[in-house]
Amino acid sequence: MMASLDQHLIALAAAVGPDGGDGVLRVLRDVLCAQAPFEAAEVALLHPAGFQRFTLTDDVEPIAAEDLLLDVSGRPEVRRFDEPADLDVFPRTRERLVRRGLKSLLVLPLSQAGGGKGAVVLARAHTFGFVGASLRVLVPVAAMAGLALDWARALARSTRTPEPASGVPHAPDAHDAAESEATILLLRAELERQHALIATLTAERDAALRENETLRKDSSRMFGSRRRRR
Repeated sequence: MMASLDQHLIALAAAVGPDGGDGVLRVLRDVLCAQAPFEAAEVALLHPAGFQRFTLTDDVEPIAAEDLLLDVSGRPEVRRFDEPADLDVFPRTRERLVRRGLKSLLVLPLSQAGGGKGAVVLARAHTFGFVGASLRVLVPVAAMAGLALDWARALARSTRTPEPASGVPHAPDAHDAAESEATILLLRAELERQHALIATLTAERDAALRENETLRKDSSRMFGSRRRRR
């Protein structure tokens, strides 16, 4: 049975630990494999010195170039490129895809709600590879992944205990503790926001189903009335 969206979000949150994000990336890879199969995938986090890449496959070669990633980080929105020609405005990224034999691309922005800027990039070896992908699932998953990675990196920083010259272990200071607590609060707020999004989408789906059922019944009654008049 396929996991629900809230289960995916909870799994990402539960994977957070002082490992710098390794657990979050493993969960993210598993979710993406189930929801949007890919031949290549990466997470790119924006830093002052450039993008830090985390590959989700055995191939460590980057997929997207800075021309696309900077644009996505500046204007966070989902981008879908169904064939290499769609990437003419991002020639460096298109060149990379062609060189690797990849033909379609899906770019999901990371969380802007306190998390780091960047994107999850998925690629397939055939055109129109992500037409059937559910953005209602993938967008919240990418948003949560961004926040969870930010939290994991904060925890990794706060748990580092370099020993001073005296040999006495250094305990995390008040700043480290405050940073971790603030990140936890942000993650909880994002979870609540995603649960609210799930509730809204569910309500919209139920309303659409009710409307379709009403239209079906009205159409059936109208058709039956016409048959009786004949």
